[in-house]
Amino acid sequence: MIFILVVGLFFCGLLLAGALFSWLLLITNRFQQAYFPLIVSPKNAYKAFFIQSVLFVLSAGIGFLRLQQIKVGHTDNVIENLIYGLSSLLLFRLLGDFKSFGIFAKDLPEPYAAIERRVYLPYFTILLLLSIALVV
Repeated sequence: MIFILVVGLFFCGLLLAGALFSWLLLITNRFQQAYFPLIVSPKNAYKAFFIQSVLFVLSAGIGFLRLQQIKVGHTDNVIENLIYGLSSLLLFRLLGDFKSFGIFAKDLPEPYAAIERRVYLPYFTILLLLSIALVV
């Protein structure tokens, strides 16, 4: 049980770190269009990046709620189903759409390809593996 709590805290911490890093990029004006190549307008890419960071915070909140349930031994179908959904979304993000993002992507524009392979794929792989501990 202690292992699950430590893994869960690490999962939530990584989500919050991702959100904080996103906010730092946005606040310091270091955000680049290459972070969201599928969105044509830089203003819309900026908004999408901010929405992604807010979703990271909400996902960390769901993870903390699940940790509290595990700690007291309570099972609630709503939070369990949200964790299943979160893990499924992480799996889908990792696999990608076989074209523009994910492990099997083939047509990646060059600045985004380096970010996808070096940052996004390891980050989402680690998050997926950690979220599985909250599912069990």
